[in-house]
This record gives sequence, structure tokens and C-alpha cells, in this order.
Amino acid sequence: MALLMFCDDALGVNAGLVYYDSPEEPVSIQFYNKLSEEEKKTYYNIWSLSNRMWQDQIWGSDITSYAWSPDGTRLFIATSEIYGSGALYELDLIRKKYKQVAPADRVTKLNNSGPGYIITTIDKNKSKLIYVLDPQSDEPLEGLPKLFYKLE
Repeated sequence: MALLMFCDDALGVNAGLVYYDSPEEPVSIQFYNKLSEEEKKTYYNIWSLSNRMWQDQIWGSDITSYAWSPDGTRLFIATSEIYGSGALYELDLIRKKYKQVAPADRVTKLNNSGPGYIITTIDKNKSKLIYVLDPQSDEPLEGLPKLFYKLE
């Protein structure tokens, strides 16, 4: 997978994913074996020679930061509330699905955004994604309270 980022000047940074390897084997056998039998039947319709790009306005608009999971099967994307949804997302790259991680109390939309987040790191030893609220100022990130998401 490759994350393509597009700097749209005042409109922020937007992104999309591209599967650039051979579509004959878009995922290693160890990950393919984790799929349910139903998912295996339709897997090659998800990523194929003519379906290599994945972009969604809800997670691909006004990105502030991103982080790959340690095993490479997920991508975490944080967005700003200005031109994005102001949420944090987990993208399942095998299944081509996403879920909102934060804010946890409501589903965000582009016209009803969350507060915005910035991913600071992934702690591989503790299996945690560490992020902070987007300060929207010159405030240093080190002084902000850290938020955590447990990696499964």
C-alpha cells in the first residue's frame, strides 16, 4: 500500500490509498487466512487490477497525521475539524473498511466535525496508538494531554 497525499494549500492535505503491488496476491497468506470464508469469496473484488485506489472524503480530507500499524494491515488517520471531519480513523487495509476511533461519543461528519486530532506515535510494546487533541495554535504538542487507543 502507498498513501498518496495531496497538498491543497489552504484546503489542507488530502489523501488516498493505492495498492501498487501485483493484484494476484494483494495480501500475504497469513493475513488472507484470517479472513472469514465469506470474506475470502469476495476478497479479490475488494482489491483488483482495476480497483487499486481507495479514497473517502470522511477520512481523506484535511489530514493532520497518520501512522501504520506494526503489522502493516491497518492505517490510522487523524483529521482536522476545519476542512475535515475532525476525527481519528482506523482503516482496515485487508477488508477496505474504516471505523471512527475518536471522538467516541458521536459519529462525525464534514459539516458536523469533531475537535480534530494529531497522532503522535504508536507504542509497539504496549500496543497503543497515542494521540492528542489538535491545538489549532502554536501550543507545543508535548504539553497536551495524551489520549490512547488500544490496538487489537
